[in-house]
Amino acid sequence: MPIFRNTILAVGAMLIVLLLCHNMDAGTDPLHHTFKPYRFSFDTLLAKQDSADTAHVVKHRKFTPGIAWASNNTYQGRRDSVNHYLLSPSFAYEGKYGVAASITASHASASTDPPKKDKNGKIIKPAKTPTFDECDLALGYEHDWTDNFNSGILETHNYFDARSARLQSTVDNDVNLNSSYDFKYIAAEAEADWAHGLLTKYGRSKDYFYTFVLSHDYEFDKIFHSRVEMDIEPKFDAVYGSQTFLQIYTLGIPSGYVRGSAASDALQKADYRNELSKYVWLNDEFKLPVTFTNDKWAIGAEWDYEIPQNVPKGNESTPFSVFILKLTYTFKTIN
Repeated sequence: MPIFRNTILAVGAMLIVLLLCHNMDAGTDPLHHTFKPYRFSFDTLLAKQDSADTAHVVKHRKFTPGIAWASNNTYQGRRDSVNHYLLSPSFAYEGKYGVAASITASHASASTDPPKKDKNGKIIKPAKTPTFDECDLALGYEHDWTDNFNSGILETHNYFDARSARLQSTVDNDVNLNSSYDFKYIAAEAEADWAHGLLTKYGRSKDYFYTFVLSHDYEFDKIFHSRVEMDIEPKFDAVYGSQTFLQIYTLGIPSGYVRGSAASDALQKADYRNELSKYVWLNDEFKLPVTFTNDKWAIGAEWDYEIPQNVPKGNESTPFSVFILKLTYTFKTIN
């Protein structure tokens, strides 16, 4: 099967990277993470925090303005009905004792799909949207229990313009619990999300997601005999959960819907609701982020390969790629 074959290829690619880099310097900090664009825009999390218990590490408050670009918008392996680029300025704060907060605004470009025409052959103009049709506020806390084990909680509230065409605009709140353990050559992470939205006449988006992640972080110092550091962190994610957010996004109408009698219409929509409320494997994803850091500046590029699973009938299930770029500047307080 194509989906199974693509999943195996993605896992195999990650294993090859791990084997090739087995003898490379992986750095001294097993939980070092870089290039973490905001989750709902780019399907990743806020940066990891240091705990208050690591006495030998000097603690600083950090402030990080940044800007990111993505080639498309995705949510749990599903894409918007139209393709568009995203531009997202952000500002993040990291406290000395594990507390972190961020604000992110996002601008979606006009559709990059070919223009659509009506039955008379006239081009249909896309609906106008504001400069920023999404704003996200996040507050979290993370604690390092040991040098290898940590856990955290992240609360995110999303504000969308009513005209936003984004898939995840049906979700306005997400609570994330996460925990990770580093086994030296590979790190394992588990996450649980409760994502929900406002009540509409088509129902309420309310889903639970469980994400499992395998990754390894490779650090290279003094690139080209300079002060530049390079960080590569290949990872493989798998997501399990429900997808009622699609019901609100499609206004309760299943793809391939054929109007019939009132009874058949009700049956089609009921079957659609039942299908989306089931807990299934939603997505497999291979990520390859590369980050270059020079003092306070960091520039990163990331390739995400999405392999959707259990997509509702009539929806696009072909694997696809998303490309991300991000530039940040981090400054610290004296103490």
